[in-house]
Amino acid sequence: MQVDEKKTPEWGEKEWFDQHFDGADNSNLGGDNWGHRWRGNQIVRHKHCFALIKNRVKAMHGGAILDLACGLCEFSGLIYSANRTNKIYVTDISENAIKYVEENHKEFSAKVEELPHIDFPPQTMDIIVCLEVLYYLSENDFRLSLENMNKVLKPNGRILISGKVNAGDRYNDEENFIREIERVYSIVKIDYLYNYLENQFEAPFLFILNNFIKNKKGVIARILKFACHSERRAEMLNLLTRKIYGEKGKTHIFILCKKK
Repeated sequence: MQVDEKKTPEWGEKEWFDQHFDGADNSNLGGDNWGHRWRGNQIVRHKHCFALIKNRVKAMHGGAILDLACGLCEFSGLIYSANRTNKIYVTDISENAIKYVEENHKEFSAKVEELPHIDFPPQTMDIIVCLEVLYYLSENDFRLSLENMNKVLKPNGRILISGKVNAGDRYNDEENFIREIERVYSIVKIDYLYNYLENQFEAPFLFILNNFIKNKKGVIARILKFACHSERRAEMLNLLTRKIYGEKGKTHIFILCKKK
């Protein structure tokens, strides 16, 4: 009897995201395949990105903040820790991610939702966060997501968007990315992260971890993840990359914008 082979999910499909969050736990070892909790460059990326809205988050009282594609809520946690009076709403395409959030972040209102769908009442959010997700969408869904975020945003609200640059054809072209956002919003500020050298440093450790280590919670996995963990090194290499490579060393773009 012929047994059907299980289909491997394609990049960006719902099942693909669920695989990346499979087995999520609080150990920093399970269900965090992007390394948001254990890779220094990911922690630094979140901190640089958060700096664009930190003062606004702290100044609000009882505000409403929406984190689209929240993952395991590392970034939402930064927002909440800065001001616990604000209400945090989070959504993600992955059922595994939202299950983890519901069990471990009861202070957040969480639900499974897939962009471009944003099921919240008009003009209810003070801040909307949309990090590292728009490049997974088709051109039409990308534009529709921007328009739907605009509908949910309050008149004086802010939207924080991030994406990858200098990362190949799979990701958004920087100029087109900015142009599409400007079509809907007024840009307040643009900032960049220069992770090129840090990415080169951690590449062999991640290659071994992802291709040869089955037990992601074992001793060898812990050592490999520890090698990637230094925030100080990531910050230093970010500065060094910017000095040596300039524009070619950019890896991420952060865009803060508002309604026109």
